[in-house]
Amino acid sequence: MRRVKSAVSVLFIFAVFAIFTGSAPLPQGFAQGGAFSRTFFAQTEQNFQNVPRGSFARRAFPFVNVSSEPIRLLGARASCGCVRVFVPKQKTFVPGAGASVVVELDAVRFTGVRDATVFVYFAAESRPERVEIPLRVRAVIVDDVRVEPPRLNFLVDELPTPENASKRLRRAVVFAPLDERIVRAESSTPFVSVRLEEPRQAGAELATPLVVSVDESAPVGPFDAVVSLWSDGSTRRAPTTLSVEGTVRPGLSVSPSTLNFSAFRSGAPVVKNVVVASSRPFSLARVESPDAAFSARIPDAPAPNPTVDPVPDAESAAPFVLVVPVVFDPTRLAPNADSLRTRFVVETTDGRAAAFDAFAFLDETLAPSETPK
Repeated sequence: MRRVKSAVSVLFIFAVFAIFTGSAPLPQGFAQGGAFSRTFFAQTEQNFQNVPRGSFARRAFPFVNVSSEPIRLLGARASCGCVRVFVPKQKTFVPGAGASVVVELDAVRFTGVRDATVFVYFAAESRPERVEIPLRVRAVIVDDVRVEPPRLNFLVDELPTPENASKRLRRAVVFAPLDERIVRAESSTPFVSVRLEEPRQAGAELATPLVVSVDESAPVGPFDAVVSLWSDGSTRRAPTTLSVEGTVRPGLSVSPSTLNFSAFRSGAPVVKNVVVASSRPFSLARVESPDAAFSARIPDAPAPNPTVDPVPDAESAAPFVLVVPVVFDPTRLAPNADSLRTRFVVETTDGRAAAFDAFAFLDETLAPSETPK
Protein backbone atom coordinates (compact mmCIF):
# COMPACT_ATOMS: atom_id res chain seq x y z
CA MET A 1 0.00 0.00 0.00
CA ARG A 2 2.86 2.37 0.80
CA ARG A 3 4.43 1.63 -2.57
CA VAL A 4 1.17 2.52 -4.32
CA LYS A 5 0.87 5.78 -2.38
CA SER A 6 4.52 6.57 -3.13
CA ALA A 7 4.01 5.97 -6.85
CA VAL A 8 0.89 8.12 -6.88
CA SER A 9 2.78 10.92 -5.10
CA VAL A 10 5.60 10.79 -7.63
CA LEU A 11 3.14 10.96 -10.53
CA PHE A 12 1.33 13.89 -8.90
CA ILE A 13 4.58 15.82 -8.41
CA PHE A 14 5.59 15.14 -12.03
CA ALA A 15 2.22 16.38 -13.28
CA VAL A 16 2.49 19.59 -11.25
CA PHE A 17 6.05 20.11 -12.50
CA ALA A 18 4.92 19.64 -16.09
CA ILE A 19 2.16 22.20 -15.71
CA PHE A 20 4.32 24.90 -14.14
CA THR A 21 7.28 24.41 -16.46
CA GLY A 22 5.20 24.52 -19.62
CA SER A 23 6.21 20.98 -20.56
CA ALA A 24 2.71 19.58 -20.94
CA PRO A 25 2.37 16.95 -23.66
CA LEU A 26 2.16 18.34 -27.16
CA PRO A 27 -1.09 18.03 -29.10
CA GLN A 28 -1.27 15.26 -31.68
CA GLY A 29 0.45 16.49 -34.83
CA PHE A 30 1.77 19.61 -33.06
CA ALA A 31 5.31 18.31 -33.39
CA GLN A 32 6.67 16.02 -36.04
CA GLY A 33 9.87 14.04 -36.23
CA GLY A 34 11.40 14.82 -32.84
CA ALA A 35 11.70 17.89 -30.64
CA PHE A 36 9.19 20.58 -31.42
CA SER A 37 11.68 23.44 -31.43
CA ARG A 38 13.96 21.70 -33.94
CA THR A 39 11.15 21.15 -36.42
CA PHE A 40 9.49 24.53 -35.90
CA PHE A 41 12.49 26.91 -35.79
CA ALA A 42 15.21 26.16 -38.31
CA GLN A 43 17.68 27.82 -35.92
CA THR A 44 17.31 28.20 -32.15
CA GLU A 45 20.70 29.77 -31.40
CA GLN A 46 22.39 32.85 -32.84
CA ASN A 47 25.78 34.38 -32.09
CA PHE A 48 25.89 38.13 -32.71
CA GLN A 49 29.68 37.89 -32.37
CA ASN A 50 31.37 41.26 -31.83
CA VAL A 51 28.92 44.16 -31.62
CA PRO A 52 30.36 47.69 -31.33
CA ARG A 53 29.37 49.64 -28.25
CA GLY A 54 26.68 52.27 -28.90
CA SER A 55 24.78 50.31 -31.55
CA PHE A 56 21.74 48.06 -31.89
CA ALA A 57 22.02 44.70 -33.63
CA ARG A 58 19.12 42.58 -34.87
CA ARG A 59 18.74 38.93 -35.79
CA ALA A 60 15.69 37.08 -37.07
CA PHE A 61 14.58 33.58 -36.06
CA PRO A 62 12.33 32.30 -38.89
CA PHE A 63 9.75 29.64 -38.06
CA VAL A 64 7.23 27.50 -39.98
CA ASN A 65 4.21 25.63 -38.67
CA VAL A 66 5.14 22.04 -39.49
CA SER A 67 2.22 20.55 -37.59
CA SER A 68 -1.06 19.31 -39.02
CA GLU A 69 -3.29 21.96 -37.40
CA PRO A 70 -3.36 25.76 -36.98
CA ILE A 71 -1.31 27.20 -34.13
CA ARG A 72 -1.42 30.49 -32.22
CA LEU A 73 1.54 32.69 -31.28
CA LEU A 74 0.86 33.71 -27.69
CA GLY A 75 3.83 36.03 -27.11
CA ALA A 76 7.49 36.15 -26.10
CA ARG A 77 9.76 37.37 -23.31
CA ALA A 78 13.50 37.76 -22.77
CA SER A 79 15.59 36.70 -19.81
CA CYS A 80 17.77 39.83 -20.03
CA GLY A 81 17.09 43.53 -20.41
CA CYS A 82 19.88 43.67 -22.96
CA VAL A 83 17.57 42.26 -25.65
CA ARG A 84 14.14 43.20 -26.99
CA VAL A 85 11.80 40.82 -28.77
CA PHE A 86 9.58 41.68 -31.74
CA VAL A 87 6.87 39.21 -32.73
CA PRO A 88 4.81 39.37 -35.95
CA LYS A 89 1.38 41.01 -35.91
CA GLN A 90 -0.10 37.84 -37.33
CA LYS A 91 -0.99 35.51 -34.46
CA THR A 92 -2.51 32.42 -36.15
CA PHE A 93 -0.57 30.22 -38.56
CA VAL A 94 -2.07 27.43 -40.64
CA PRO A 95 0.09 24.38 -41.49
CA GLY A 96 2.93 25.44 -43.75
CA ALA A 97 2.70 29.14 -42.83
CA GLY A 98 5.35 30.99 -40.86
CA ALA A 99 7.05 34.28 -40.01
CA SER A 100 10.00 35.46 -37.91
CA VAL A 101 10.70 36.43 -34.31
CA VAL A 102 13.23 39.29 -34.28
CA VAL A 103 15.66 39.83 -31.40
CA GLU A 104 17.42 43.17 -30.93
CA LEU A 105 20.57 43.50 -28.82
CA ASP A 106 21.05 46.78 -26.94
CA ALA A 107 24.74 47.65 -27.06
CA VAL A 108 24.08 51.23 -25.96
CA ARG A 109 23.36 50.50 -22.29
CA PHE A 110 25.25 47.19 -22.03
CA THR A 111 28.77 45.95 -22.67
CA GLY A 112 30.86 42.80 -22.38
CA VAL A 113 29.76 39.20 -22.94
CA ARG A 114 25.99 38.82 -23.12
CA ASP A 115 24.08 35.55 -23.01
CA ALA A 116 20.29 35.71 -23.10
CA THR A 117 17.36 33.41 -23.72
CA VAL A 118 14.17 34.43 -25.49
CA PHE A 119 11.11 32.35 -24.68
CA VAL A 120 8.46 32.14 -27.41
CA TYR A 121 5.03 30.72 -26.57
CA PHE A 122 2.72 28.85 -28.94
CA ALA A 123 -0.46 26.81 -28.56
CA ALA A 124 -2.47 24.57 -30.84
CA GLU A 125 -5.74 26.20 -31.86
CA SER A 126 -7.68 23.19 -30.55
CA ARG A 127 -5.99 23.01 -27.10
CA PRO A 128 -5.23 25.48 -24.29
CA GLU A 129 -1.80 24.08 -23.35
CA ARG A 130 1.09 26.36 -24.32
CA VAL A 131 4.45 25.27 -25.67
CA GLU A 132 7.53 27.24 -24.62
CA ILE A 133 10.41 27.36 -27.10
CA PRO A 134 13.74 28.84 -25.92
CA LEU A 135 15.88 30.79 -28.40
CA ARG A 136 19.42 31.55 -27.24
CA VAL A 137 21.53 34.54 -28.26
CA ARG A 138 25.11 35.41 -27.43
CA ALA A 139 27.19 38.51 -28.14
CA VAL A 140 30.36 40.31 -27.17
CA ILE A 141 29.85 44.07 -26.95
CA VAL A 142 33.24 45.65 -27.58
CA ASP A 143 34.39 49.11 -26.51
CA ASP A 144 37.44 49.54 -28.73
CA VAL A 145 35.52 49.46 -32.03
CA ARG A 146 32.39 51.49 -32.72
CA VAL A 147 30.27 52.40 -35.74
CA GLU A 148 28.61 55.78 -36.23
CA PRO A 149 25.70 56.02 -36.75
CA PRO A 150 24.95 52.91 -34.69
CA ARG A 151 22.30 51.64 -37.11
CA LEU A 152 21.41 52.38 -40.72
CA ASN A 153 17.78 52.81 -41.80
CA PHE A 154 16.55 52.93 -45.39
CA LEU A 155 13.23 53.99 -46.89
CA VAL A 156 13.37 53.63 -50.67
CA ASP A 157 10.91 53.40 -53.52
CA GLU A 158 10.65 50.46 -55.85
CA LEU A 159 10.81 52.81 -58.85
CA PRO A 160 14.36 53.41 -60.19
CA THR A 161 14.22 57.23 -60.43
CA PRO A 162 17.12 59.70 -60.05
CA GLU A 163 15.55 61.03 -56.84
CA ASN A 164 15.32 57.51 -55.46
CA ALA A 165 18.95 56.67 -56.27
CA SER A 166 20.33 58.97 -53.58
CA LYS A 167 18.02 57.40 -50.96
CA ARG A 168 19.54 53.99 -51.65
CA LEU A 169 22.92 55.04 -50.21
CA ARG A 170 23.86 55.47 -46.55
CA ARG A 171 27.24 56.17 -45.02
CA ALA A 172 28.77 55.10 -41.73
CA VAL A 173 32.23 55.28 -40.14
CA VAL A 174 34.03 52.52 -38.23
CA PHE A 175 36.37 53.80 -35.50
CA ALA A 176 39.13 51.45 -34.31
CA PRO A 177 42.59 51.70 -32.68
CA LEU A 178 45.33 53.16 -34.89
CA ASP A 179 47.05 49.79 -35.24
CA GLU A 180 43.90 48.02 -36.43
CA ARG A 181 42.51 48.25 -39.96
CA ILE A 182 39.15 47.09 -41.27
CA VAL A 183 40.14 44.81 -44.14
CA ARG A 184 36.88 43.15 -45.24
CA ALA A 185 33.14 43.91 -45.21
CA GLU A 186 30.31 41.58 -46.19
CA SER A 187 26.52 41.81 -46.19
CA SER A 188 24.21 38.98 -45.16
CA THR A 189 21.63 40.00 -47.80
CA PRO A 190 22.30 39.83 -51.56
CA PHE A 191 20.60 43.14 -52.39
CA VAL A 192 22.46 45.10 -49.67
CA SER A 193 26.01 46.01 -50.72
CA VAL A 194 28.86 47.49 -48.69
CA ARG A 195 32.06 49.21 -49.79
CA LEU A 196 35.10 50.20 -47.69
CA GLU A 197 36.74 53.56 -48.35
CA GLU A 198 40.27 54.66 -47.52
CA PRO A 199 40.78 54.99 -43.74
CA ARG A 200 42.03 58.19 -42.14
CA GLN A 201 43.38 59.09 -38.73
CA ALA A 202 40.90 60.78 -36.39
CA GLY A 203 42.76 61.70 -33.20
CA ALA A 204 43.85 58.50 -31.46
CA GLU A 205 41.65 56.33 -33.71
CA LEU A 206 41.54 55.10 -37.27
CA ALA A 207 38.29 56.01 -39.06
CA THR A 208 37.18 53.83 -41.98
CA PRO A 209 34.21 55.14 -44.01
CA LEU A 210 31.60 52.63 -45.18
CA VAL A 211 29.14 53.05 -48.05
CA VAL A 212 26.09 50.80 -47.72
CA SER A 213 23.58 50.64 -50.58
CA VAL A 214 20.31 48.91 -51.37
CA ASP A 215 20.22 47.53 -54.92
CA GLU A 216 17.26 47.90 -57.27
CA SER A 217 16.74 44.13 -57.00
CA ALA A 218 15.49 44.55 -53.42
CA PRO A 219 11.96 43.13 -53.01
CA VAL A 220 9.06 45.28 -51.86
CA GLY A 221 8.52 45.29 -48.10
CA PRO A 222 10.62 45.53 -44.93
CA PHE A 223 14.09 43.99 -44.71
CA ASP A 224 16.87 43.37 -42.18
CA ALA A 225 20.51 42.80 -42.99
CA VAL A 226 23.78 42.44 -41.11
CA VAL A 227 27.07 43.93 -42.31
CA SER A 228 30.06 42.02 -40.93
CA LEU A 229 33.39 43.84 -40.61
CA TRP A 230 36.72 42.01 -40.24
CA SER A 231 39.91 43.68 -39.04
CA ASP A 232 43.55 42.63 -38.98
CA GLY A 233 43.76 43.02 -35.21
CA SER A 234 45.14 40.03 -33.39
CA THR A 235 42.33 40.13 -30.82
CA ARG A 236 39.53 40.33 -33.35
CA ARG A 237 38.98 36.76 -34.45
CA ALA A 238 35.24 37.29 -34.99
CA PRO A 239 33.74 40.12 -37.09
CA THR A 240 32.19 43.28 -35.75
CA THR A 241 28.63 43.72 -37.00
CA LEU A 242 26.41 46.60 -38.09
CA SER A 243 22.62 46.30 -38.40
CA VAL A 244 20.92 47.56 -41.54
CA GLU A 245 17.15 47.75 -41.83
CA GLY A 246 14.61 49.44 -44.02
CA THR A 247 11.56 49.28 -46.23
CA VAL A 248 11.10 49.24 -49.99
CA ARG A 249 7.84 50.96 -50.88
CA PRO A 250 5.92 49.65 -53.90
CA GLY A 251 5.76 51.92 -56.93
CA LEU A 252 1.99 51.46 -56.89
CA SER A 253 -0.11 49.85 -54.18
CA VAL A 254 -3.78 49.19 -53.49
CA SER A 255 -5.39 48.93 -50.06
CA PRO A 256 -7.24 46.89 -48.95
CA SER A 257 -6.02 43.99 -51.05
CA THR A 258 -9.48 42.33 -50.90
CA LEU A 259 -12.97 43.84 -50.91
CA ASN A 260 -15.92 41.82 -49.58
CA PHE A 261 -19.48 42.56 -50.66
CA SER A 262 -22.85 41.13 -49.64
CA ALA A 263 -26.18 42.04 -51.22
CA PHE A 264 -29.70 40.90 -51.98
CA ARG A 265 -30.15 39.57 -55.55
CA SER A 266 -32.60 42.28 -56.60
CA GLY A 267 -31.10 44.93 -54.33
CA ALA A 268 -29.32 48.16 -55.15
CA PRO A 269 -25.61 48.22 -56.12
CA VAL A 270 -23.11 48.18 -53.25
CA VAL A 271 -20.17 50.60 -53.30
CA LYS A 272 -16.86 50.23 -51.44
CA ASN A 273 -13.59 52.11 -51.79
CA VAL A 274 -9.99 51.13 -52.42
CA VAL A 275 -7.04 53.48 -52.01
CA VAL A 276 -4.43 53.55 -54.77
CA ALA A 277 -1.14 55.01 -53.50
CA SER A 278 2.15 55.95 -55.11
CA SER A 279 5.37 57.71 -54.20
CA ARG A 280 5.03 60.04 -57.19
CA PRO A 281 2.15 61.76 -59.06
CA PHE A 282 0.08 59.46 -61.25
CA SER A 283 -3.11 59.15 -63.27
CA LEU A 284 -5.13 55.98 -63.70
CA ALA A 285 -5.69 54.57 -67.16
CA ARG A 286 -8.00 51.76 -66.06
CA VAL A 287 -9.41 49.85 -63.10
CA GLU A 288 -11.09 46.81 -64.60
CA SER A 289 -12.54 43.41 -63.76
CA PRO A 290 -13.52 40.72 -66.29
CA ASP A 291 -16.88 40.21 -64.50
CA ALA A 292 -19.87 42.35 -65.50
CA ALA A 293 -21.18 42.49 -61.92
CA PHE A 294 -18.17 44.61 -60.90
CA SER A 295 -17.10 48.03 -62.07
CA ALA A 296 -15.02 50.98 -60.85
CA ARG A 297 -15.31 54.74 -61.06
CA ILE A 298 -11.99 56.45 -61.75
CA PRO A 299 -11.60 59.93 -60.18
CA ASP A 300 -9.99 62.70 -62.22
CA ALA A 301 -6.64 63.00 -60.39
CA PRO A 302 -4.93 61.93 -57.18
CA ALA A 303 -4.72 64.29 -54.23
CA PRO A 304 -1.84 64.73 -51.75
CA ASN A 305 -2.08 62.23 -48.94
CA PRO A 306 -3.58 64.11 -45.95
CA THR A 307 -2.03 61.62 -43.51
CA VAL A 308 1.58 62.39 -44.43
CA ASP A 309 2.22 65.59 -42.43
CA PRO A 310 0.65 64.59 -39.07
CA VAL A 311 2.33 61.19 -39.02
CA PRO A 312 5.71 61.21 -37.17
CA ASP A 313 7.23 58.73 -39.63
CA ALA A 314 5.91 60.72 -42.57
CA GLU A 315 8.27 59.22 -45.15
CA SER A 316 6.70 55.78 -44.72
CA ALA A 317 3.38 57.00 -46.14
CA ALA A 318 2.91 57.33 -49.89
CA PRO A 319 2.58 61.05 -50.70
CA PHE A 320 -0.03 60.59 -53.46
CA VAL A 321 -3.29 58.71 -53.08
CA LEU A 322 -6.48 58.19 -55.07
CA VAL A 323 -9.74 56.85 -53.64
CA VAL A 324 -11.48 54.63 -56.19
CA PRO A 325 -15.12 53.56 -55.67
CA VAL A 326 -15.74 49.91 -56.62
CA VAL A 327 -19.31 48.88 -57.44
CA PHE A 328 -20.94 45.46 -57.13
CA ASP A 329 -24.29 45.18 -58.94
CA PRO A 330 -26.07 41.99 -57.77
CA THR A 331 -28.62 42.20 -60.59
CA ARG A 332 -25.84 41.54 -63.11
CA LEU A 333 -24.71 38.33 -61.40
CA ALA A 334 -25.38 35.15 -63.36
CA PRO A 335 -28.84 33.70 -62.50
CA ASN A 336 -27.46 30.42 -61.16
CA ALA A 337 -24.63 32.03 -59.11
CA ASP A 338 -24.78 33.07 -55.48
CA SER A 339 -21.15 34.20 -55.13
CA LEU A 340 -18.37 35.59 -57.27
CA ARG A 341 -14.65 36.23 -56.86
CA THR A 342 -12.76 38.42 -59.28
CA ARG A 343 -9.47 40.27 -59.65
CA PHE A 344 -9.23 43.94 -60.60
CA VAL A 345 -6.26 45.21 -62.59
CA VAL A 346 -5.12 48.75 -61.81
CA GLU A 347 -2.95 50.48 -64.41
CA THR A 348 -1.51 53.99 -64.55
CA THR A 349 -0.98 56.08 -67.66
CA ASP A 350 2.80 55.62 -67.33
CA GLY A 351 2.52 51.81 -67.40
CA ARG A 352 2.65 50.86 -63.71
CA ALA A 353 0.26 48.16 -62.55
CA ALA A 354 -1.20 46.66 -59.40
CA ALA A 355 -4.12 44.39 -58.54
CA PHE A 356 -6.69 43.67 -55.85
CA ASP A 357 -9.38 41.03 -55.30
CA ALA A 358 -13.12 41.44 -54.83
CA PHE A 359 -15.49 38.83 -53.42
CA ALA A 360 -19.29 39.06 -53.41
CA PHE A 361 -22.05 36.77 -52.23
CA LEU A 362 -25.84 36.97 -52.15
CA ASP A 363 -27.47 36.97 -48.73
CA GLU A 364 -30.99 35.69 -49.30
CA THR A 365 -31.91 36.51 -45.69
CA LEU A 366 -31.80 40.23 -46.50
CA ALA A 367 -34.81 42.14 -47.73
CA PRO A 368 -34.12 44.62 -50.55
CA SER A 369 -34.53 47.54 -48.08
CA GLU A 370 -31.83 46.02 -45.83
CA THR A 371 -29.20 45.68 -48.52
CA PRO A 372 -25.91 47.05 -47.11
CA LYS A 373 -24.69 50.29 -48.61
